[in-house]
Parts: sequence; C-alpha cells; structure tokens
Amino acid sequence: IDSIWRYYFGDGCEATRATWKHLEAAGFSDLQLRHIQAPLFFMIKPHIVGYAVK
Repeated sequence: IDSIWRYYFGDGCEATRATWKHLEAAGFSDLQLRHIQAPLFFMIKPHIVGYAVK
C-alpha cells in the first residue's frame, strides 16, 4: 500500500509511518498527542492530533 500511496500522492507522505514515535523521540519539553480515526477513506482514517512545545 505504501508504494502505491507514494506514487499517487507523493510529496513525502508515507501511509505506514509511525509519526508519533518520531515526535516522542524528538525531546520536546511537552508533547500531547491523541490518536483519532478521522471520517475519511479507510486508508487515511488514522490521524494524530496534538501539540509539542520546544
């Protein structure tokens, strides 16, 4: 799925990337994240929302 996704949508988007792990490892002084299921097509439902403080 990921290679097909990058072919059609490109621009560095990776549908299987665990972005929250990179944010957690970045060393922010405050990091608040929530995992949500957006009302979108099943392949792009998983989202994270929140904020990070340097």
